[in-house]
Amino acid sequence: MTQPTEQQMASGPEYSPLSRHDAPSAFETASDPTRPSATASSLAPVLLVHGWNAHARSLRPIREHLTRSGWPDAAVFCLDFRDTHGSNVTHAAEIAAAVERLRDRTGAPLVDIVAHSMGGLATRWFIAFSPEPAPVHGPRYWSPSEAEAAVPPEAVTLEALFGEPVFPKMEDAEEPALGNAVHTYLTALPSLEGLPADERRQVAARCLQGFGAEALIAADQLVAMGERLSAWVARTYPGAVWHTEVPVTAPRAASGQWNGSVDLLLRLPGGEVVVVDHKSSPIRPDQCADKAVTFAGQLRAYRETLVAQGLVVRETWIHFPLAAVMANVA
Repeated sequence: MTQPTEQQMASGPEYSPLSRHDAPSAFETASDPTRPSATASSLAPVLLVHGWNAHARSLRPIREHLTRSGWPDAAVFCLDFRDTHGSNVTHAAEIAAAVERLRDRTGAPLVDIVAHSMGGLATRWFIAFSPEPAPVHGPRYWSPSEAEAAVPPEAVTLEALFGEPVFPKMEDAEEPALGNAVHTYLTALPSLEGLPADERRQVAARCLQGFGAEALIAADQLVAMGERLSAWVARTYPGAVWHTEVPVTAPRAASGQWNGSVDLLLRLPGGEVVVVDHKSSPIRPDQCADKAVTFAGQLRAYRETLVAQGLVVRETWIHFPLAAVMANVA
């Protein structure tokens, strides 16, 4: 098995170091977006593999962009097949050699392989037929909503909102429709400010009808949920600026990348932020503490993602609009 030389790994037009791109900012709609910065120690080595009848130099424009993103030159290797028309068998052997050299020189147990076209087929052959199990990452992207965390019940503090809870009679299969309708209306709250009550009711009705949930709760009940939330924000965080459905992404401490969206992100006058996640479970107020505990992992994932952007997260909340309860999860 022929291996690229140490000199080829370090320099030369056909074995050029490159880096991966930086993630999008946490605030796609905020007034002062920030971009996350990854540290060299958090970056897995990268092997870039070109396609059929191509060369490493064809990826130079990508290299020029990516080398500014934080990967050490020695940790990224652009492989050039000796025969650009060769078979998957021989190309897989070259990939295996490059992977081992990257692991040896960086000490990293895993290597990211980014392959184009025929290079992807050769990479699949390498993974499937390598004499030793190829080091393969777990999921690249992780949803905060799937995160888990063990927190004690005392980590949750409940605050009742004004008004009566809503307990619709419905089948389990109908819950997603109601949840989507409620989320949609709450997301629209900043644009509804100042509208007459009748127009807000019309918007609520359209949200319910759009998801087929008009038989589950009344439009007036949905409007009341929004009014309760707005009043709570104004009272608890005066001067806060609302950002709804904010896409967030950042490196995950346990590997991979968090990728999700925050239902409601409040930016406080002092620059801190508050996370509010809506949960439309049809539960009673005395069940909210136990239910909120199950979402602790999701809130911690949001916190980790936002802190990676250099933001200070003051508090994280679960909002139960049907139960008229706010749950602070420490």
